[in-house]
Amino acid sequence: MSRKGSARCVLPHRMRRLSQLSRSQVTQKRAMTWCQSKGNIPYFETSAKEAINVEQAFQTIAKNALQQEAEEQLSVPF
Repeated sequence: MSRKGSARCVLPHRMRRLSQLSRSQVTQKRAMTWCQSKGNIPYFETSAKEAINVEQAFQTIAKNALQQEAEEQLSVPF
């Protein structure tokens, strides 16, 4: 069952060293807990500078968006 307008992915965020974390940033544990509470939304830590997980995150987001679109099209009454 799809929910119109619901988030099915989380935009990747940059990896940071622990020394760079500030109180205003979300911890990995908190972000992962939130993703799990929203139906296991994919969570990625990415670094464009280091080329870490950028392509995997994009591929997953694109795949999930296409899948959600297909599910919504199937649920549209004729």
